[in-house]
Amino acid sequence: MDIKGINNQYQYSKDVKSNKFGKTDKKSDKDKLEISEKAKVLSKAQQEDVKKLEDIKNKIDSKFYDSNEVIAKVADKIVKDLKSK
Repeated sequence: MDIKGINNQYQYSKDVKSNKFGKTDKKSDKDKLEISEKAKVLSKAQQEDVKKLEDIKNKIDSKFYDSNEVIAKVADKIVKDLKSK
């Protein structure tokens, strides 16, 4: 498929082997993908967050938070936070 622009010059060709500067457009063995250290850290943090969320969901499903011990701890924390304000 060829698309011609004004003055019948080629603007796009599906089977391009070289551009107007004579450089080839084909991929070479030198192509590579680099992931920055920041992206790796963010990805790891996201995976850890997903694991924490799954742990919380499992605790909710197992009624862990319904125990008297957990309820008492939460109530104590709320009272402590209210007193500090």
